[in-house]
Amino acid sequence: MNLTKFARTLALGLIVFTAAVTSFAAPARPCSCSYCPTVAPTTHCKFNNATTTCGEWLSVTLCPAQ
Repeated sequence: MNLTKFARTLALGLIVFTAAVTSFAAPARPCSCSYCPTVAPTTHCKFNNATTTCGEWLSVTLCPAQ
């Protein structure tokens, strides 16, 4: 097996592995005032069928003081 064929096979395997891992990742939880303040601002959440981060969602949402 020559080097270029090996590199192409390795690259294809990496692409398939990455796609498989991301498809089985945990789905994002819904954004809420009880969830987002308890996690990191970069944690993904769902709002209106779109994925955003808790930090972005909290920056435009008025959550009551807890």
